[in-house]
Amino acid sequence: MEYPEKTKAEIIKELRQLKKDHAILKASFIISTNEKKLAQNNFQMLFEQSLVGMALADHETGRFLSVNKAVLLTTGYTEQEFLDLNYWDITPREYESQEIQQIEELNLTGRFGPYLKEYIRKDGTRYPISISGALYVDLHGKKVVWGIIQDITERIKAEKTIAKQNLELKKLNEDKDRFITIIAHDLKSPFSTVLGLLDLLNSNTSKYSLPEIEELLSLITQAAHNTSHLLDDILHWVKANTDNIAYKPEIVNFEKLFAESIKSLHPNSEAKGITINNFASKEAVVFGDKNMLKTIVRNIVSNAIKFNNNNGHISAFLEQTNNGQTITIADTGIGMSAATLNSLFDISSIMSTTGTNNEKGSGLGLLICKELIEKQGGTLWAESDSKTGTKIKFTLPTEVTVSEQLSEPITKYISNSNESIEK
Repeated sequence: MEYPEKTKAEIIKELRQLKKDHAILKASFIISTNEKKLAQNNFQMLFEQSLVGMALADHETGRFLSVNKAVLLTTGYTEQEFLDLNYWDITPREYESQEIQQIEELNLTGRFGPYLKEYIRKDGTRYPISISGALYVDLHGKKVVWGIIQDITERIKAEKTIAKQNLELKKLNEDKDRFITIIAHDLKSPFSTVLGLLDLLNSNTSKYSLPEIEELLSLITQAAHNTSHLLDDILHWVKANTDNIAYKPEIVNFEKLFAESIKSLHPNSEAKGITINNFASKEAVVFGDKNMLKTIVRNIVSNAIKFNNNNGHISAFLEQTNNGQTITIADTGIGMSAATLNSLFDISSIMSTTGTNNEKGSGLGLLICKELIEKQGGTLWAESDSKTGTKIKFTLPTEVTVSEQLSEPITKYISNSNESIEK
């Protein structure tokens, strides 16, 4: 094929156009290269500075090719140490079958996850992660796996906390239902007794002699006292479980406290011929909330009377320890079985109980005592068998110990409120 001859002017014109096109191509190449570098720099900065873990691994060998700071921070490796590893070095073997499934999904779809697993840190400990990623081919034709790795330690902790709170809420609702059942049953019985006796007295006042009327009034008074004690137990339990009790610790003489606590119980003990003795020294003192302690002692002694035999004994002892005092209230009653002892402080197992003379009770007394003791930094437990009776023991810390436990001035916890648990 022959090309037509061109004039010098035409050739010069074409050369100029070629030069111009070359300049345009060169400028376009420079712009494209700069844009590519900018994009690469932006990507590299995002990769390195991201708070989410990122890593690149060889699809064939599993060896890591690149990793960002977020992964290094959580695993404890240096960058070079991490790049000397492969995928399986930091994956616990129990996840092998799960990993194989994810690799199959990656080969089929080009993507995997997200799914949950664990990584092994440099120190051998593990931490939970959520991982996902994709497969791509780099400029050299090599298949590379891009992984997004999220440390979900805090999420797992939060989920466990929520699960625990849900269980506690469920138990609280069960305890509330149980408590309402106890109240409904135990309030009905003494009120029915009072109403029945009052109806009987009202209908037969003119027929009864004075001694008969006095006997009925005595029974009504006793039933009213039992109802009052039950209402006190209910109030104390509710306050203890809603943190609505003002904690006012002070140094208290134990002999005086014990005498005041059991004063209202003398008719009960005298009716069964039970002797109550306090073997603590007259000078012995304890440190705690006086009103709480009176409620605790009264409930324990009331139980001891209830489950004691006629002409039995109740004894109080105080032992000084390095961290405070241990107080024991022992009776010579019928004791408790091992099953009863094990469930003594479980409200889901609490039920109405009947004493040796058919005395009624809610079963809440010792549970209230335990909660009130624990609010004062002490512990309460029971020892019992059918041969020697029951011992209820509780500890009270010293003033110094309480201050140390609170780690703040004790005065901060001393309420100025006039409200008392005895209300």
